[in-house]
Amino acid sequence: MHRRNAPTARPVFKGSCTVDESVGDAVFISGEEVDGVFPVRRAHCTSWSKMPAVGFIIAKPSDEVCYVQQAGQLPKGVLSGLTRGKTYKVGQNGALVQLAPAPGAGGYSVVQFMGLAMSVDEFHVAVDYQLKVNR
Repeated sequence: MHRRNAPTARPVFKGSCTVDESVGDAVFISGEEVDGVFPVRRAHCTSWSKMPAVGFIIAKPSDEVCYVQQAGQLPKGVLSGLTRGKTYKVGQNGALVQLAPAPGAGGYSVVQFMGLAMSVDEFHVAVDYQLKVNR
């Protein structure tokens, strides 16, 4: 299993990203920290190289700068369309899913619990780094 170290001392950290990442995306650390900034990209459940997710983009002041929250209550509205009381896992391209994601072309998916919906647009982040494989 491939693991990257996540920034642990801060519940919110500054990241570098691309135009492909958006507020609300579940992201993974995609490279080495440079001057306190971690590069992040959208997590993807059918690729070990794009896991584990470390949190969610909560703000994106520019195409290349984002802020990622790793734990606790996300600001209201970062995520929407949630079902209160349901747990969510990483899906494809940074999205969340309720059920374990179906195996992809490689014959597997990585199942990672990310948290609990408190309402339709409120989410409590509780990242689980004990990844499971769905075949």
